[in-house]
Amino acid sequence: MSNPVPEAVERVNGRMHELVERARASLRGERDFGVADVRDMQEPIQEMEAIVRNVNTIRESEPALSEQLDEYRSHIHALQTTLDQIRIMLLARHASLQATRAQLASMNLWFTAYRQTR
Repeated sequence: MSNPVPEAVERVNGRMHELVERARASLRGERDFGVADVRDMQEPIQEMEAIVRNVNTIRESEPALSEQLDEYRSHIHALQTTLDQIRIMLLARHASLQATRAQLASMNLWFTAYRQTR
């Protein structure tokens, strides 16, 4: 019977690489980033939860996995950094939309006053 841990780590690393690239594409404006993207991130992270919880034991019992576990860690750090950047981008976009909304409200008030004076 084969050990499922190496296969799981390899599968999750592939998925995490894809998710990081999708998030970075969102930052470049090549695609939208939405709730579905966040949900897609949950699955591989949850799959790795038990492995990460026992990472020291796994590293000792299967030293060949160390490189793959380090790769997973680097994907997590890259994803965290990219998500922080997306958060900042969304906050900036929110502020821009609020400013535009305030400008439109002011223009509406001006137009209403203009119509009443004619």
